[in-house]
Amino acid sequence: MMTTFLFRWIINAIAFMAIAMIVPGFEVTSFGYALLAAFILGLVNAFVRPLLFILTLPVTIITLGLFVFVLNAFMLWIVSSVIDGFDVRGFVPALLAAMLLWLVGWGTNVVIVLSIGGSLVVPPEGIDVLFLKSLRTLLLHEIKKGKKFAVVVGGGSVCRKYQQAAGEIGTLTRDDLDWLGIHATRLNGHLLRTIFRGIAHPRVFKNPHQVPQKSAYPLLVAAGWKPGWSTDYVAVCLAKRLGASQVFNFSNIDYVYTADPRKDPSAKALPEMTWKEYQALIGGEWKPGMNAPFDPIASRLAARAGIEVAILNGKNIANVKACFQRKKFVGTRIAL
Repeated sequence: MMTTFLFRWIINAIAFMAIAMIVPGFEVTSFGYALLAAFILGLVNAFVRPLLFILTLPVTIITLGLFVFVLNAFMLWIVSSVIDGFDVRGFVPALLAAMLLWLVGWGTNVVIVLSIGGSLVVPPEGIDVLFLKSLRTLLLHEIKKGKKFAVVVGGGSVCRKYQQAAGEIGTLTRDDLDWLGIHATRLNGHLLRTIFRGIAHPRVFKNPHQVPQKSAYPLLVAAGWKPGWSTDYVAVCLAKRLGASQVFNFSNIDYVYTADPRKDPSAKALPEMTWKEYQALIGGEWKPGMNAPFDPIASRLAARAGIEVAILNGKNIANVKACFQRKKFVGTRIAL
């Protein structure tokens, strides 16, 4: 959380310098004064915002948003009265600066949504500790640069072993199969949350619609929700709720292929696809334990929401970094 505060401090100071160039009546004579003002503003927000949020819970979202603009403008105006080189001449320039500062914050607060295949975490031979260590190192590195993550994890071989064992003993319904898979994802979710202790939200979220849209934690973990919906579906729900335009799907394959390359040597890799093409390839029905690159129900939701999905091999960490940085990567990009 300290890293997030420092990142926001620097970003706000830079924003103050930029605002001073375009807002009449808003003057900052040096970057040092901008840093000082941003630091004071950050401290005030850290201590005052939680109390104000509790006091204003009954207020509508629109009114609360306007209230926050006015509050920030007032704080900028107060800060200008105690720092000689930070000058705000009137409340209107302060209000305009507060709005621009909010836009800067919104643009730098985008959450990266990851849907991690359970087979990466728990392959048939057991928990892949080396993969988890690599994943932890990668995400910690990206978090230090100011990024935030929402991670959803599948059930992997834990799910399939429980489903197989139960099926050998009794007759299972689709709901039975789904619930066994859902609880396997929750166990894997707790494993991920544990290895990110200290920076991850302490709760593993089951319902994606209850995930906080703003959080002091740079990483949160979610798992399966209810029968009929895979963790891919949960990931798309998270992307919609958190304002992310893309979901990164970590699998154990390099691409989506025209057929299963393990069974068909002539299968071709598909680097780019539309949602219509992808849906025609995998069909439209979800089955418990289904092993598709991205499940059909989640695909329909992503297509309707205009959300892009990148499918890539999660074990190729260098390739994952390139994908995060919007560089050329090995994998399949699915979009409208």
